[in-house]
Amino acid sequence: MINQDERAEKVVNAPAIINAVLAAVGMNPPKFAAAVGVSYQRIFDLKRGRTKKFNPGMVKAITDRFPQINKTFLFTGEGNVLNDDAPKLAEAGAGVAAVDDRALKPLLDAMRAMQEKMEALANKERELLLKEIELVKREAQIEIKELKLNMNAK
Repeated sequence: MINQDERAEKVVNAPAIINAVLAAVGMNPPKFAAAVGVSYQRIFDLKRGRTKKFNPGMVKAITDRFPQINKTFLFTGEGNVLNDDAPKLAEAGAGVAAVDDRALKPLLDAMRAMQEKMEALANKERELLLKEIELVKREAQIEIKELKLNMNAK
């Protein structure tokens, strides 16, 4: 049976670990998630403590992309964040951030253009709806006049 002291020793501080890793690579969570090839939600869950520890798949994804990160630190929070190649890691992180920014710019530009077109389309739709309401009112007025004429003719 595990006593409270043993259980407390096995608890890791996932938010502190991921924050230390992000600081070591010089990246924000979305860029780090993209560089590692995992969803941002997984990094967010680690940062918020919703995920209590790093699973082996996550550790493999991180260390495959950043071999300088210490696996033991990811699992336990003990030791150094980085192995011996810390300067190379900071340079690699900066390179990934630059590549991500360049790759994202055309996508962001396209998304902005699409948003502008969607807003223009929504404006046109509003104009059409107003014209439709106007036509319905005119048709109702014409029907009322026709009814009055028919009543006067009888």
